[in-house]
Amino acid sequence: MDDRLVTLTVYYSLVEARICVSMLEAHGIFVLAPTELANNAPHLMTALGGIPVMVIGRDYEAAKALLADVDTRADSGPPPPARPFLQRIWEATVGALVLLVAGLPPAPTPPRRGRKPGIRKG
Repeated sequence: MDDRLVTLTVYYSLVEARICVSMLEAHGIFVLAPTELANNAPHLMTALGGIPVMVIGRDYEAAKALLADVDTRADSGPPPPARPFLQRIWEATVGALVLLVAGLPPAPTPPRRGRKPGIRKG
């Protein structure tokens, strides 16, 4: 049995790397993916070669089989149908109206002339 770390795959997205790590850990496989650089400098992921996902040598085949199973399941089946154009326009309009009505705070009221805020005449 080999106890050295072996690179299973490399991801260029922090989200994909973390999903892979979570799935492998859920199946009882020890995984190491150094993501500190991706947290601090995501724009350097391509230049530095991505995020390596490493497993212990004895778990390599099981981890590889799990990833292959996920890939085959993701590729099976037809893609979902595209939404009609008018439905997308309607959803965008409703979303913009909701943002406009509920998402923006009211404008501040300007101070009155002749009085400074916070100063009272006694």
